[in-house]
Amino acid sequence: MANDDWRIRIEVEEEEHASGLLERLTGDLDQEARELARELEAHRLAVSRDADTLFVYAASRAEAERAHAVVEAELRAHGIEARTSGIEHWLDEEDRWDDEPPGETWEEEELERGFAPWEVRVECASRQEAGQLARA
Repeated sequence: MANDDWRIRIEVEEEEHASGLLERLTGDLDQEARELARELEAHRLAVSRDADTLFVYAASRAEAERAHAVVEAELRAHGIEARTSGIEHWLDEEDRWDDEPPGETWEEEELERGFAPWEVRVECASRQEAGQLARA
């Protein structure tokens, strides 16, 4: 299984450019991009697309930096307007990318709702049913 702890995000101006860029990145690179990509030939990088945003995932920062250079060369070669992110790193303990703000934990969300994280709440249809459950 590929390690995908590093990524770059490419947001293109027009969705049809995203589709074409995805196809080129997965095979038909321009000459400059192809030369830059030679160092990555022995590595597996995952490329995915969500509407007008592409993601390139890599196992190391160095691979992600090289992939960033390949993407930039391909964008230049085809005159595609896009915003590329810096190198993003997955923070496994926090379940987020390092460029995203830390989110609340489920425990904090429960406290905000007025419940303690160690509580178990059971909804009953009636007081009588709740009493029976309490005695059980």
